[in-house]
Amino acid sequence: MKSQEISEHRQHLDYLFKRVASVSGDIEFQAYWAQYLCVLTSGFIENSVRNLYTRYAKVGSNAFVANYVSHELQSFQNAKAERILELTKLFNPEWEVALRDYMKDKRKDAIDSVVNLRHQIAHGRSVSVTFARIRDYYQSSVEVIDFIDGLLQ
Repeated sequence: MKSQEISEHRQHLDYLFKRVASVSGDIEFQAYWAQYLCVLTSGFIENSVRNLYTRYAKVGSNAFVANYVSHELQSFQNAKAERILELTKLFNPEWEVALRDYMKDKRKDAIDSVVNLRHQIAHGRSVSVTFARIRDYYQSSVEVIDFIDGLLQ
């Protein structure tokens, strides 16, 4: 059910991660890119969750309900794990249970870390996130998006 928008966003991020990884000798360069990639990853999470549930509503509901869901999801921001779980529960409590179980530990921590770091970066605070760490967070985030996509099939 994944949209072309999600696929393109993911391909762009994959490309950027590969490009930055290819400059392995310059740790300072990678550290600056890690911050930028953190912001992009946070946007990817928000947009993907919003997009997946909007598409689900459009496929499974009449146009009026789909328009309402789409409108409500436009304000979905700060996609920490608990907010994603709450949204999922609104669609189907059983999905929330499955997603909570899937996200526990590493994946939940990765999503929450991305959002927390993004807030710090956006407010001009100094953050110390390595390229390797943000790449791991991104991979965990992709796993969660893929899992949600599978739930909605």
